[in-house]
Amino acid sequence: MPLQASCSCSAGGCSNPAGASPALLQHGTVDSVIQDEQFLAKMDTCAATTENCFSNKCCKTTGYSCFQTGAFTAKCAMACPAGSACNVLQPWYKSLPAWTAGDSMFCYTLYQVQRGRTPELSDNPKELAILKHQKSAGLGIFACDAWKVFSDKMVDFGGIKTHPVLINPDFTNYLRKDKPDRYLNTPLYMDVWKQIKTEGNYALYSWTVKAEVATVFLPTQLKKRLGVYPETMYGTYIETCNKVLMGYFGNLEVVSKTGMQRFLEQFEAYYYNNGKCMESAGGGARRSVRRSGSMVLGAKTCSCNFAWMTQQLRKRRTSL
Repeated sequence: MPLQASCSCSAGGCSNPAGASPALLQHGTVDSVIQDEQFLAKMDTCAATTENCFSNKCCKTTGYSCFQTGAFTAKCAMACPAGSACNVLQPWYKSLPAWTAGDSMFCYTLYQVQRGRTPELSDNPKELAILKHQKSAGLGIFACDAWKVFSDKMVDFGGIKTHPVLINPDFTNYLRKDKPDRYLNTPLYMDVWKQIKTEGNYALYSWTVKAEVATVFLPTQLKKRLGVYPETMYGTYIETCNKVLMGYFGNLEVVSKTGMQRFLEQFEAYYYNNGKCMESAGGGARRSVRRSGSMVLGAKTCSCNFAWMTQQLRKRRTSL
């Protein structure tokens, strides 16, 4: 059934009730038993690029596959190694039951006004202008089936106000490692996720998308891909960057309804557990990789040289 054009809006958000019904499973039901949760990232059991991946059949580095190179040997690589039969070994979690979950999207963004210590970073008029233009033209997250705009200060962006997040008193004490004059945005996102979890509106849609204000995001293009992406009982997320150990970060983050549910159930505990979250959710979250630099999903890609946010403060480690 096509999504209807009409929607209902309130402070900081909009939804499309007509298109909000949960996607139906296309391949029956899943009756597998979910294993006990453990604070152990799936990638910890996978092989590094210098190790033999024959036994575990998976690779730590995003974008890499495990290619069999001998009777009992295999190598992690982005492409088939020279001289091999190009046989890709599949880890156990890729054999889990899967189905297509639909293409409806709940999208959200965080407009951060107070970005850092300097006077220039105490306001953010450029992104506010972008946000107003997107809203007036129905672009970016405003072309999704439902959307929500959060901010560290309540701001009007075209007849609708942003939804404020709770700012901890020590927010200004946490600074980015790569840009020490800017505040770490993790405390803001922690409250964003708490509010999304409490409200529960995301669960009416097949996918949850976080897009930063300045992201060139084309929801109609993304829908074409999501309609055929697999969902599992553990959830699905799309890795943003290749050749890193944790590829789920950046200015566009896409996760299925089940994956978002599991993340919201456990993100606070995982963020205080060495920053391991999505990979820890039952050990079977399906990773779908978007190549760095691709515009297929409608977003500028982040710099994939290193995931600086995984090296931050021990208590509030990961920034999105």
